[in-house]
Order: sequence, then structure tokens, then C-alpha cells
Amino acid sequence: MLNKKLSNVRMLKLSSWCTAILDGKQVRVRVRHLGRGKFQVIEDESGTNNQKIIDASDIIHCDK
Repeated sequence: MLNKKLSNVRMLKLSSWCTAILDGKQVRVRVRHLGRGKFQVIEDESGTNNQKIIDASDIIHCDK
């Protein structure tokens, strides 16, 4: 239980908020870089695209 909680905290620290195009709509998402131009959506504003894998070309802008 504690390890799972720590991994969730670590995942949030290693992620960033970005603006991306998903299903033809511009959406604000929190992503984590997986490598080789792939990103995993951790959460988004609508809550419908969680755990989806997206390509770097789908990302428009990332916040610091």
C-alpha cells in the first residue's frame, strides 16, 4: 500500500500539464514521458482519456 502511494506521488512529480489534441479536440492533459516520442495521459480535464498512450505529435504545448 505504501509503495503504491509513493509511486503515485513520484508519477505526479515526473509529469507535466500539456495542451494536446485528442479525438479532434484541444484538451489540457497531464502526461508522463515513456520514451521514443510516446506519452501516457495520467489525467485530463474531462476525465475520459486516462491511461491513454499518445504520440509527441499530438502535443501542442507543455507548461513548466
